[in-house]
Amino acid sequence: MIDLVERMERTMTFETQKRRRKRAAIDWDTVMACMDLKGYVILGDVFRKKQLQDMHDLAREKTAGEPSTQGRMQLPITDQVVDSGIVDNPDLLRVVEGLLGDSCTLRTIRVDTGKQEHSDEIVMDSTSLFPEATQTHLPCYRLHVTIPLASLKVNQNWLEIWPGSHAHQPHYFRKYGMDCMQRLAERLPTEAVNVPFGSVLIRDSRLWYRDPHAVPRMNLELTYQRWWDITGEQQIIAESLYRQMTPRLQRLLYMEKVVEEGMYVHEVDGR
Repeated sequence: MIDLVERMERTMTFETQKRRRKRAAIDWDTVMACMDLKGYVILGDVFRKKQLQDMHDLAREKTAGEPSTQGRMQLPITDQVVDSGIVDNPDLLRVVEGLLGDSCTLRTIRVDTGKQEHSDEIVMDSTSLFPEATQTHLPCYRLHVTIPLASLKVNQNWLEIWPGSHAHQPHYFRKYGMDCMQRLAERLPTEAVNVPFGSVLIRDSRLWYRDPHAVPRMNLELTYQRWWDITGEQQIIAESLYRQMTPRLQRLLYMEKVVEEGMYVHEVDGR
């Protein structure tokens, strides 16, 4: 038994050292340049398998029998979510805070279980904050993060992305209408982006993309925003849990609604 424990400890130490070497080898300047120019980046081997498996089990438990909107369901902020180390992962936050600043906020934690119907529609996850300003170009103000919680076939967990489309001037849509995206996209180059298990996709919310697959899946979706972007609904957090968080995680969630324990049950369960 002791030999088994020692072997497990050595394996864990080896895996930790392996991840550290990979992290040290990352060219962060290139990562940030890709975000600026292409609007997205994929970081590989960011999470441990057990981290994702625990989150998968939690997501499956929380979403069982719950109503969804186009296959997406809000995940309550619980101690399991906080302890997972996923939403405040150092590699993830290095990119997020590098683009949004260290005062950015985490506004959404959702589970994506897959669409019910096939769709060829090209979409983006945010529109211009100031559509009347025709010649402005805002810096990145919102990031969407996709984390697969289960292994899927390569052809089942990919997006079609229009690289650089996040930088298009917003007045195009005001001048030609939102349906111009569908017409223009067919004449622009695309990339098929696969997100392997253990990796994370970080993309600018203005990026054009198409998710054509109507297959069951289990992805964790996070939305980080600049401190001045107050759009989105408040999440409910129990005060006792908020007090236990690290200062960094408290800062990420300071825009949310922190309530006393009794009120938390009422707010979340409607009782």
